[in-house]
Amino acid sequence: MKKALIVLLALCFVGAVAFAEGETPTVKYAVNTWYGFGVYSPSSGNDLIAFDYDWNGTSATRVKFFYTAADGTYGFNSRAEFSELTGASWLVQPLPVVLNRLNGWAKLFNGMLTIRAGILDDYTIATTDWFLFGTTNKKTGMYFNLTPISGLDIGFFQVIPDAPVGLSANGDMVGFAFAMPNLLSVQAGVQLDFTNTVSTGHQIWFGANVSAVPNLTAILEGRVKLLNGSTPILLEQNLGYTMGPLTVGARIGEYSDNGLDWGVEPTVAYKLNDNVTLNAIVNVYDFGVSATGSAGNVTYMSPVDAGVMAAGDVNTINFGGGVSVFWIMGGARVTVGDYYGAQKNAGNLFYVNLDVTL
Repeated sequence: MKKALIVLLALCFVGAVAFAEGETPTVKYAVNTWYGFGVYSPSSGNDLIAFDYDWNGTSATRVKFFYTAADGTYGFNSRAEFSELTGASWLVQPLPVVLNRLNGWAKLFNGMLTIRAGILDDYTIATTDWFLFGTTNKKTGMYFNLTPISGLDIGFFQVIPDAPVGLSANGDMVGFAFAMPNLLSVQAGVQLDFTNTVSTGHQIWFGANVSAVPNLTAILEGRVKLLNGSTPILLEQNLGYTMGPLTVGARIGEYSDNGLDWGVEPTVAYKLNDNVTLNAIVNVYDFGVSATGSAGNVTYMSPVDAGVMAAGDVNTINFGGGVSVFWIMGGARVTVGDYYGAQKNAGNLFYVNLDVTL
């Protein structure tokens, strides 16, 4: 039944596009590619890996296409991604092609109700920072968003249970987002039938973004998993302040499962001009032990992710640090950086990355 509803809705979109008269629709496309490499030098020796500063060790190319009706009441979005070499040798891993966004949408009742169907790309009720709790991005199903008053969005996501692996959600979601311009925005919701490797239950998420003070960044994200026998909590705070060309800030994270894991990540960025920015980062964190006795969760928030650098020593304080340069040239950005992890079996990572949008 759910599949039939989505197919019917998609046919309605196609019919509306095919028979629209006297309209000039908006058609957009984009190609975004980011490829990079890193020389990773752990204690066991050097290794050449694929690495991207922003995308956690993935080199990829995205091809996007968007269609929007002239009156903005319906449209079509799509994105194909060619990704490869996630922390693997350059010549070993194959090049998969994934269609991870493919959906039609329509606005009804003067925009009060928005319906999306397909492989989705909606962030309306999601938190606004690192984790994006509540997003329907890459999840297959139907999303209904109600806007009864300006600034308030109430969303419901209905999952397709047998969607392809990697594109299905863990469960239906319902949530809301409320924004007061130049003051505050908040988000909250619940994901039903949440499943991880050992337990099932629900997940509650919440977030807040303070925009009342110019040049100040103050964002909170959090989620609580209501699992069988445990309620692990994750919190993340992003604080920063910009003074002319200088921006200073810190990410702080806490994770509660069996004990408390935490991480603190101070950052400094200095903008030399419109094209060149210098960055420095420090990462200090505690890596705990899960209830099963194996290495547990860690609030490791550096773009140099834990999948590339070793996760650290259990129940000890671990730290690392790095510097990088962003150089923007039109639609391209070059990143050159170096990160050193002082924990056991970590080492040094020197990386170069090219990110281009056409």
